[in-house]
Amino acid sequence: MAKASGTGGKKKTTKTGTRPKSAPRAKAAPKKPAAPAGPAPGSRSMGPAAVLVILALLIVIVFMVNRFYFSGEGTKRADAPVRERREARVAGEDDDDEKSAREDREKDRKEKEAAKAKAGKEGPIERDLRIYLVRFNERTEKTELASVSRRVKAEEPLEAALQELLKGPSGAEKRGGLLSAMPDRLAIRNVTVRNRTAYIDFNDAFEENAIGNIIQSRIDQIVFTATQFDDVEGVVIQVNGATRKFVGGDGVVLNNPLTRKQR
Repeated sequence: MAKASGTGGKKKTTKTGTRPKSAPRAKAAPKKPAAPAGPAPGSRSMGPAAVLVILALLIVIVFMVNRFYFSGEGTKRADAPVRERREARVAGEDDDDEKSAREDREKDRKEKEAAKAKAGKEGPIERDLRIYLVRFNERTEKTELASVSRRVKAEEPLEAALQELLKGPSGAEKRGGLLSAMPDRLAIRNVTVRNRTAYIDFNDAFEENAIGNIIQSRIDQIVFTATQFDDVEGVVIQVNGATRKFVGGDGVVLNNPLTRKQR
């Protein structure tokens, strides 16, 4: 049997699992450079005219703000003297009474100094004064005023009489049933007479035990003692420099000036 000659008789075998050679890849196209970002479609760029308009508006706004601020300050400065004059006028009206009282106190002080100077040469004048105490009437069950005499050397008879009133009744007068509604701690701060009215300033002890008949008797003792003098027709009671309209726990009304007719 003859052998087949040549290569044509050999069979080519392929291994299983081997990949066939892939075709060579094509080169990628070169990327185009990105175009610069421009304004969005439909938008308009701000031109020089728009910038000038905005600057002009800002200048107008700043001008108006400054004008409003400074005009307001100017108005305040212009109104300040008027307001100050108005406040000064009101304060002056409120201080009229106080000013008058100060002038009267100063006048009274000078008169007292003149009297003291005169008394220093001649000596204090001895006077007969009266003070008013109270007595309880068992029949009527009411308190009644009773006057007693005091002989003192004094430059100021009104103040001297009030000081004697604060001392209260003597031992003999107490045994005779006379009492006083004045509290032990009561003191006189100042006494001034103007327009026939005595302004008597007490300390805060004036309102101690100021209830019922006690405060009424206290007021009556002061008024009757002060109005024994020809130049005094009424009394204004003050406490620590303040004129009182009501006193005591019962709220006794003080119809100033107080007179003997009001008892």
